[in-house]
Amino acid sequence: MRHTARAKPPAHDDGDGLLSIDQPSAGAEPAPDVDTKLTDPPPPRYLNALLADREPDAPLDLTTSYELQVSIDLEKLARAASSPPLPGEGLLFGRGEDVITLIIQVTGDDFTIEPGHQELKLPRRGASLGKATFEITPKHEGSCALTVAVHKDGNFVMQLEISYSVGLEHAAPDDVAVVGRPISAATNLKRRELGLTIEPTIGGYKCSVRGATHTSVLLPVSETEIADAIKVARDAMMSVVSQRDGAELVFQKGIAIDDASRDRAFRTLAVAGAQLFQRIFYGPAAGADVQRIGDLLKKQATESAYSLDFQVVASRFPVPWGLLYFGDVSDDVTIDPDLFLGMRHVVEAIPLQTGMLVDDTVIDSGKPSLAVSVNVNADIDGGKLNLDGVARQLAWWEKCATTAGPHLTFSPRRTKAELLGALRDGARDQFMYLYCHAVTNAPADPGGIQGSAFLLTGNERLTLSDLNREAPMTKPLPGNPLVFINACESGELRPEFYDGFIPYFMAKGARGVVGTECKTPAVFASEWALRFFPRFLDGEPLGDIFLELRREFHAKHGNPLGLLYSVYCNADTRIQPGLTI
Repeated sequence: MRHTARAKPPAHDDGDGLLSIDQPSAGAEPAPDVDTKLTDPPPPRYLNALLADREPDAPLDLTTSYELQVSIDLEKLARAASSPPLPGEGLLFGRGEDVITLIIQVTGDDFTIEPGHQELKLPRRGASLGKATFEITPKHEGSCALTVAVHKDGNFVMQLEISYSVGLEHAAPDDVAVVGRPISAATNLKRRELGLTIEPTIGGYKCSVRGATHTSVLLPVSETEIADAIKVARDAMMSVVSQRDGAELVFQKGIAIDDASRDRAFRTLAVAGAQLFQRIFYGPAAGADVQRIGDLLKKQATESAYSLDFQVVASRFPVPWGLLYFGDVSDDVTIDPDLFLGMRHVVEAIPLQTGMLVDDTVIDSGKPSLAVSVNVNADIDGGKLNLDGVARQLAWWEKCATTAGPHLTFSPRRTKAELLGALRDGARDQFMYLYCHAVTNAPADPGGIQGSAFLLTGNERLTLSDLNREAPMTKPLPGNPLVFINACESGELRPEFYDGFIPYFMAKGARGVVGTECKTPAVFASEWALRFFPRFLDGEPLGDIFLELRREFHAKHGNPLGLLYSVYCNADTRIQPGLTI
């Protein structure tokens, strides 16, 4: 099997100007390679944000405007807010990319900021070519915060979160926090048509937008309100999973769905997706600026003739973005599956965190072989439905291991002890697959989120508390695995599950997590995996596979459950070189 690339939009759109970033067109001849003779290790680089006209360590004056200079340098500048050392060259620039263009976006409700964003040129090695400058003016006394974010081609790269004291006689020292990935990652990022960075702030969530426009708005929803909106959406997903035709559970018996059940399921999901979209961008407290962001997302998702890439980098905002529905859901209107964001476009949700350990989208299958583990609850097979999904998946991987020979190392695990031991002892997995039950504890439940667990063979619970105690995050996994959590059947999966397990796996060195938004019928989960595995091994990008599988299950089987799967990592993640099995 060989992957056919999705039709991506051209660099410039002559219509509404939404697409504006230069990019070689599909099928174009690649630019000549840049000089590859630079073999000496490059020196580290630093992102610096300096108030150029400020007295050292002095609090800011409420009536004064300051010039903020943002640059990338070979050293930390005195009196600047700086990042830790960043790899100098890092990953190779793309073909013809001797200099890349970064967008520096400065936001913060405590300051008046002009302009909102600037370009900054960065060569393959050395300091940035000049500085991005901004005029900032404090709005009030006290501690005032602003964010300096770095983007490339619609991708979030990293940001500095800086606090200054304004008008205080006994000022606190400046404070800076760094979140995101190393600057080196910017050399290997593919264009995103629209990106959102969302993080909690006073009065709601700060939402920074990048792509066709660069702006920042306040989403006036509380964590409680967004948690309720997500719960309503997941409840709708679960109502489809448990949908009945008389006494029969439609989605439990197989993957082929009759037309009436399909239409009913799509309507349930569309209503939930439309309500979720409305609650985020068009709630009663949403101003015109917030509504414009919703309008922009809808416009790009529905009016483009191409399949686009959307990126959300978020903290404490675990929205199932692929479920968003942009059409009319009135009773007399036919639901159009193409109006779900996840049915037409690639959507990636990247956790916003400090110290992202993996900045490469490539899983190297040649070091010296691709290491795969399949971790299962063997009890899923059998039962009233006489399932055989565990046996089929294990048999598929055993055949792959035989065919691939030394190019593939396969580790089957069935018990709590086996999985815990692998995580404790630093297994070299590059792809870690879990096909099991999962249960979630809410913060108010006994044991809190730490009581959330995988259920493995023999109904053994491997809790987050077990992992933190016996396989702590301080010992990263050397294989930087992609973790695929295929949670099915019994057990309850709620937003808090990923709130606990995604940070755990990411801190353990995982490059990302993919999984289900709610518990999924075992027969569907097994079939999805068996269609995913060969494409992923073949070297196809992760996001493309998920999009194509959603479309395939809908087109061939009338089954919408692909919308239950989400990508919590870079959607360009892929295996190279691919293994054709």
